[in-house]
Amino acid sequence: MSFPADNTILMVASDRREFSGFARRLSPVRELDWDVDYAAEGTLGGTRFLLVANGAGSRLALRAAEAALACTRPALIVSAGYCGALAPHLRIGDIVACSLAGGQPGEILGVDQVVTSADDKRRAFAQTKAAAIDMESHALAHFAAEHNIPFRIIRAVSDEAGEDLGLDLNRARDHEGRIRASSVVRLALVRPWSGLPALKRLAVNSARASDRLGDFLASTRFE
Repeated sequence: MSFPADNTILMVASDRREFSGFARRLSPVRELDWDVDYAAEGTLGGTRFLLVANGAGSRLALRAAEAALACTRPALIVSAGYCGALAPHLRIGDIVACSLAGGQPGEILGVDQVVTSADDKRRAFAQTKAAAIDMESHALAHFAAEHNIPFRIIRAVSDEAGEDLGLDLNRARDHEGRIRASSVVRLALVRPWSGLPALKRLAVNSARASDRLGDFLASTRFE
């Protein structure tokens, strides 16, 4: 894929770990002292990338984008990170790339909570034929449109359509919506015989998604 390029491309995710596969491709990487959970900049192929993560959900994603726009006007905003598959053919690490988050066939469907069950994902696919779900892209799409900035979604699948997460990550969110790692661990320990295997699967799948996302982003021509 190729996109119009300028000096700066803004990438917004919910958690810095989603950037891990791409950040190691950038040189140098410098963390920024912004009022968000994580912000960093680096370059690749002569293009400056801003990586910003501020938690799950629309409100926190918008805060991340607003913090970035207060410092620079990017040539492109990319909603990056993980997504949950709705389309049955998608596998862990597969890339979903589109420009719309309206929940139409092949697009991303925006949701307000983590969808944890295979049944709920099957119902969402039957109703919309959307490829995948996430919690930030729909808000970021509106933000980019309001500011007349080109927008793309590039997400890697971290859970498949037929997969139950095994953990209700909504119960691990704080009052602002962030998914706290310590809360996820405590949640897994409530029923360790099922929770700990689910936690391990989540970690393995997320790491694979981060690696595949990094490979894809590094090979993408932003021009």
